[in-house]
Parts: sequence; structure tokens; C-alpha cells
Amino acid sequence: MKCNRTASPDLAPCDFFLFPKLKAPLKDCYFDDVNTIQRAVMRVLNRIPDTAIRHSFQLLHDRRVQCVDAGGSYFE
Repeated sequence: MKCNRTASPDLAPCDFFLFPKLKAPLKDCYFDDVNTIQRAVMRVLNRIPDTAIRHSFQLLHDRRVQCVDAGGSYFE
């Protein structure tokens, strides 16, 4: 993975943790209006355990350290 120290998409918290947690439960769902979408998203977000959120930030921190240690070069 190539990391740009200022704005690597590999280190974006939403892409790294949040979007996959939202996409899975909402897959194949269809909504009639924005309010229904908002309620569904809030239900999913409220079901994410605090421990999972804390763990995701630890993983994100670890990836940031790897990126810095690699000088912004590719790493796995």
C-alpha cells in the first residue's frame, strides 16, 4: 500500500472501519425517503459496540505507524 503522509485514503477512518460496518446490514435494502434512510443508518450505528470502535482506532493507529515507518512507501 502506498501512503501519502498528508492524506492517504488507506488511513481514512470511514473507509477503514465505518463504511464496511454500514454496508453489510444495509445491503439489498431499498428506502422510500431520506428520513427512512437516516433511521436505518442510525439503527446500524447504534448497534456497533464501543469495544469495536475502540479496536478500530487502535488498528488505524497501527496502520499510521506502519505508514510513517515505511516513509510513505508500500507496506502490507
